[in-house]
Amino acid sequence: MWLVQCFPVLDIRIVMSGGTANPGRGPGPGRLLLIFLLLIELTKISHSSSEIHTVNMPIPDDSLQFTSDQYNTTIQENSVGKVFIVPGVKMGIFNDDPGVSIRYKIISGDSENFFKAQAEKVGNFVFLMIRTRTSNINVLNRERTESYQLNIRATFRDSDHHRLNDIKATTIVNVEVLDSNDLDPFFNPSTYTTTVPEDTQLHTSVAQVKAEDADEGINGEIYYSIAEDTDQFAIHPVSGVISLTRHLVYSERKVHKLTVNAQDRGTAYSFGPRRVDTAKVTIRVAQVNLHDPEMTIQHLPEVIEQSHADIYAIIHISDPDPGRHGLVSSVEIIEGDPDAHFRVRPGSEPDEYNIEVLKLLDREISPNGYNLTLKATDNGLPARSSYKEVHVRLGDMNDHPPVFDKEEYKIHIPESALVNTPLTRLKVTDQDSGRNAKVLLKIVAGNRDEQFRIDPLSGMLYVARPLDAEYKTRYTLTVSALDQANAGMRKQSSARVRIFVDDVNDNDPKFGEDEKTIYFDENESAGTRVMRVNAKDHIQEKMLT
Repeated sequence: MWLVQCFPVLDIRIVMSGGTANPGRGPGPGRLLLIFLLLIELTKISHSSSEIHTVNMPIPDDSLQFTSDQYNTTIQENSVGKVFIVPGVKMGIFNDDPGVSIRYKIISGDSENFFKAQAEKVGNFVFLMIRTRTSNINVLNRERTESYQLNIRATFRDSDHHRLNDIKATTIVNVEVLDSNDLDPFFNPSTYTTTVPEDTQLHTSVAQVKAEDADEGINGEIYYSIAEDTDQFAIHPVSGVISLTRHLVYSERKVHKLTVNAQDRGTAYSFGPRRVDTAKVTIRVAQVNLHDPEMTIQHLPEVIEQSHADIYAIIHISDPDPGRHGLVSSVEIIEGDPDAHFRVRPGSEPDEYNIEVLKLLDREISPNGYNLTLKATDNGLPARSSYKEVHVRLGDMNDHPPVFDKEEYKIHIPESALVNTPLTRLKVTDQDSGRNAKVLLKIVAGNRDEQFRIDPLSGMLYVARPLDAEYKTRYTLTVSALDQANAGMRKQSSARVRIFVDDVNDNDPKFGEDEKTIYFDENESAGTRVMRVNAKDHIQEKMLT
């Protein structure tokens, strides 16, 4: 709609109201021609009347509108008064008419009244400027409200400051509040207490601290560090996990106290407080049973079988763990004694135990002795045990005599056998051990002419002198076996050896007389016996004719 005021001096003012505007453009040439023709008609009607006539005209739909329906802007939190938001593009309305003024107003989206809208005309463009108010005691806090959506309305007035209600323009301004590093890291809780066993492996996590920072980005990224100079613990700078870097020793230190710093990565805020918060960490070392009990054994060289021995060995036990962890709970035999020949009992001194012999031992039943497996258990939590083997050697008491493999040996040998010819070996065994089982053999009877000899160790029987069946064809020897036990403890046994000397053809037949003269009558008939000759051979022991 166009309002035309006519005065006698033909002072004509044209004010546009309503319709839409195209930013950066005024009325086009066609519209100017239309306005000009309208003025001519009005002057014909009245030259002196001061009446105001209202004429309904088509209103342009592209004039006096914001360049965008929506703008995106930013502002730093904690901004003081008169700090302007930063738009991505210029905000405002193109206005080529010097007779029209534009003002901006925030109509919604600012419930806390943080912002103020201003208009600033530069050339033909009226900029929309939004700033913080100076009268507001509150400041922008991103952690409380991180963005605002402001609804902006433009108002239009003519040169007489009359409001042009028919012209309407609105837009939306999105304001993102940018983070400032205005908050400290904050530990919650600020004290930590944990208990760690002293046998914890290296690089094991023993505790974790947690700090919070409501800032965003690097302003909210927290780095942790240990304030003290320590090589016992280390902390992960990002996760806050505290790990063990050196073995804990309860006897050296029972409690470790650490101060952990939390600091964000942001730039220091000039108006803010310190950037570091601290937490106290108390790490108590729990005593654990670290060491096995260690056994040291002193024992006799051997236990004589069938003897009434009482104590075979003394066990000394040591455990470096302090307190109850270093006390001995039990010592027992767990293997090597199925028939319960031994037992373990406490000795006369602390941490001393005795291995006692309960029954008579027989070396022949257990020739290799006994291999006892001992188990010592301490009184720690949890209990630890150690194992040790001890060998019980049984000493022989020479309770067995030597035994020949035969009671009687029969041997046939030709009389032509040479001296040192072996005849047979007499085998002797002795169930005893050591020198008690060492046996010496000796011919004690039947060898008066020393025709034979025997090796005392091997028991081999040899011909000692030439044999003659014509002289003697049978020998009966008595061989003795004597062990080498201590005097008064020796045992002896014997065996018979029957030797038959076989004759060989080693003699010529012999006549009774080397020479003899015989007489007989002549003219004796053939076949007449004139004489008898006798010859003798010792092999046959008979007369040859």
